[in-house]
Amino acid sequence: MRQLMEPGQIFPRLIITSTLLGFFALPGFAQDNIGDESTILYSAEYFQEFAPITALDMVNRIPGVNVRGGGGPSGGPANASRGGRGLGGGAGGIEILINGKRTAGKNNNTQDQLARITAAQVERIEIIRGTGGDLDVRGSTQIANIVLFEALNSSSLSYEVNTSYYADDNSEPGGRVTYGGQSGKLDFLINAQAEPRYDHQESYEESILGNFAPNDIVVEDRIRDQTSYTLSTNFDYQFTGNSSARFNALYSQNDNPTSVDRATIDVREGAFDPTFQRDWIPGEQFNWEIGSDFEHRFGNGDRFKALLIANENNTASTRERFNILDDGSDEKTLYLDSANVITERIARTSYTTDLVEGHNIEFGVEAAQTILDSDLLLGVNSSTGTPSALHGGLVPVALPNANTSVEEQRFEPFAIHNWRMNQRMTLETSLLYEYSEIEQSGDFSQVRDFSFFKPKLDYRFDITPQLQLRLLFER
Repeated sequence: MRQLMEPGQIFPRLIITSTLLGFFALPGFAQDNIGDESTILYSAEYFQEFAPITALDMVNRIPGVNVRGGGGPSGGPANASRGGRGLGGGAGGIEILINGKRTAGKNNNTQDQLARITAAQVERIEIIRGTGGDLDVRGSTQIANIVLFEALNSSSLSYEVNTSYYADDNSEPGGRVTYGGQSGKLDFLINAQAEPRYDHQESYEESILGNFAPNDIVVEDRIRDQTSYTLSTNFDYQFTGNSSARFNALYSQNDNPTSVDRATIDVREGAFDPTFQRDWIPGEQFNWEIGSDFEHRFGNGDRFKALLIANENNTASTRERFNILDDGSDEKTLYLDSANVITERIARTSYTTDLVEGHNIEFGVEAAQTILDSDLLLGVNSSTGTPSALHGGLVPVALPNANTSVEEQRFEPFAIHNWRMNQRMTLETSLLYEYSEIEQSGDFSQVRDFSFFKPKLDYRFDITPQLQLRLLFER
């Protein structure tokens, strides 16, 4: 049985990681080191023989780099990969920057944005294995910076039309349209996408009793008729040479109505007694997100940055089960309705300054609010009790903790010191203090609060331009 921790009870852990990160390229391909040995450059010519269509195709052709996502026929839904906890550090793997900037969003992520950028817009891709105060992301194993061609008052339109054909002879159309470009000091990218996610599954199951005698046979036919629709925008405005702002927004509709036909055949003691059922599950899903950030660089090289993100994820599903009677009519036996709404708001501000040559420090604060609202209704076909229209015309069943709201308030001041020891070695020291309060209301009410320090040391040594040693000490 799991037990909630008492307020203030913390189980500390120390994580020590040692990593050798290597890059290997086939002979004859163009790759160069720029600046220092921690950055490897891949020019646009490197990718020509692969005939890439989007920037995502180019990134995935770099040895040792694989970015999932992008909304292809086999990709995940737009809201499938929600961002992790906090915005300051990387996820430990590959992080993507575009023109040195991170997208101010979690659902509207950079991987999806790469699929909207045509390969013709990419000038080069920089793989950054080091760490420094001028980077928007900390703590990642490696960073891919997509550098786009600078164009004056230009725009481009790209489109894609596709059809997915399935084994049951069903076909579903899809496609995307992307319009992007530059107008004066404004860079923009607008994308609309429809992606089929139709799914048809047939299953056959036999079960046996404890004495290995036949029990029953279950045959099921399940069809999910789903198409995901996504509209997203990204804007970048350069106020002056030192000040810029970015804004992005996303809306995605992912309704997934599902129908199930089921036959259960009783084969005990040589019988063959079938019963038939059908389920109707009209699922509804949608999510939205808006994000913005502002950056100002001072004359002495110091940098101030502020970031705001708000998003919401809505999921609702109603399962109605019917028994098919001998005369062909049906009888409702189950009504199960569930709904979840996750709302998140994040604000982060930071200031970065150079202390002395080779040393810089970033300090700031991040605050976040996350709310989960959950509701559950259950109705059954029973001879006792009073039917309720709210429960699909069936008899309500009381469920514990069926209606609840959980809210977390999180507050994180932080300081990050970066020391470039020489051209091949860096040491980054991070100290973060987190305080959070979690409150549950609804059928049950309780409050918990937590506070703890999260120190981290990140040492990197470039053994060769293609081989790096990384030591990570993290609590």
